[in-house]
Amino acid sequence: MRDGERWAEYARRLMHPTAREAAALATEAGARALALTHIGRFADPVNILAEAQEGFTGSVSVPDDGARYTVSSTK
Repeated sequence: MRDGERWAEYARRLMHPTAREAAALATEAGARALALTHIGRFADPVNILAEAQEGFTGSVSVPDDGARYTVSSTK
């Protein structure tokens, strides 16, 4: 974990996935994009982004508070 295992364990205690875990879930789901939101104050958004990009080949972002996205289905 780029922010350190101590912070990863803290995130898990709060029932938050790490960026690496979120990337794995997005990959498993077949997602084309991953927006990392609700990030803990203790985490560095730059590290979060880089960690997710290591495990997800689609588009990855750390949106600003209040950002809006349109989600579409491929069905």
